[in-house]
Order: sequence, then structure tokens, then C-alpha cells
Amino acid sequence: CAATGVNEDLVYVSPKSGRAVCREAGAPYAPRMLALPEFLILGAPITALAREALEAGFALSGYFLERHLFGPRSLNHQGARADMVARLLPG
Repeated sequence: CAATGVNEDLVYVSPKSGRAVCREAGAPYAPRMLALPEFLILGAPITALAREALEAGFALSGYFLERHLFGPRSLNHQGARADMVARLLPG
């Protein structure tokens, strides 16, 4: 936790520092905090729901990366990105 130093019950991300914040320390600022997705927590199991969310997130980000960044600049990123996704979501 950016505020307390604990590693448990991390549920927020500080929009200012970009660091994780625990539930207790972030509660007073909850309306301004960003949600920490469960799949980003080190050691958290990748459940079927989290896997679907990751796959959807990669598909969504890939679409916009291709449309606004890679495509207009004629850059090829498919191999590297596919390798990364395969490593993060094996099987």
C-alpha cells in the first residue's frame, strides 16, 4: 500500500502516484481512487472470469493500438504482442 506499506487487501490505485492502496487507507478517498483489478494483484489466481476480462482487455486495447498507433505508422507489433499475451494467458 502506498499509504501504509501493507501488502494485503489492495483494492485501489492512486491516480496521482499510480501505486496500489489498501481498502482501509483508501476508503476516505474512494470516489477519487481507481479500482485495482484483481488480476493485477501479484499471486492472485486467474479465475475463469478474470481470464475472460483479460482476454477482452487485450482485444480492446489491441484494436485501439492497431487503429491509432501501429496502423498509421505502419509498425508491426503482432508477434511481440501475441507472445506477451500467450505468456500471460497460457493454454
